[in-house]
Amino acid sequence: MKFPLQVLIFAALNEYYNYAFAALSQGQEAEYLANFDAMNELGYSMISDEGKVPPSFISECKNSWNPPTRDVIVLPGENGYVNSSQISQQCGSSSVCIIPLGVTYQVDSSINLGALVVEGSVEWTDDTQVDMRAFLCTGYVSVEGQGKWTMDLQDKEAFIYLKDNGATHSHLRTRAFGSYAASSTDYPIIQINGRELLRTWSLLAEPLKQNDLTLKLMHDPNRMGW
Repeated sequence: MKFPLQVLIFAALNEYYNYAFAALSQGQEAEYLANFDAMNELGYSMISDEGKVPPSFISECKNSWNPPTRDVIVLPGENGYVNSSQISQQCGSSSVCIIPLGVTYQVDSSINLGALVVEGSVEWTDDTQVDMRAFLCTGYVSVEGQGKWTMDLQDKEAFIYLKDNGATHSHLRTRAFGSYAASSTDYPIIQINGRELLRTWSLLAEPLKQNDLTLKLMHDPNRMGW
């Protein structure tokens, strides 16, 4: 799988990735755990970056505790396909939305669900998505049985936010994105392709020491497509 990759060196970097105020060595597990919350606050979160996410993304996805109260099996539209609008009319932020076998959900716009179970198919590509940016906000995503999740965006941007809404899957639990096979005959598939990068990693060109204000990489992040 190929993913758009942003590298965060977890040494308490500030929100602009410019300054390293502290660092932890391999043997400092206790200090790392004790300071995890503080370091996490200093880390970068795209959902807090209003300039890089759809306008309604933050208001709909954050601070949305609302455990789903019912399961809804999506009814197919024409030729077995459904889009975001059709799904929103059947289930929403208070429902576990189930895409049954034989139904294909083509993600064309943003949607907010309680949770999503895929037993049929989900297709999310540059062709299905109408706007340049779209998001799926959900408590969890579980691809099950013979379900298939296909996601391939090269030119457009897509966001999946696993919200803290209380939705709990019987095996994947909370805020999970994954597959679940209940029997040996189940074969759920997840395929995700993002914008292709020339490189997905780099190395420090110079050692990074405590109190250093900048870091230098061996490769140019702009040329790598980061």
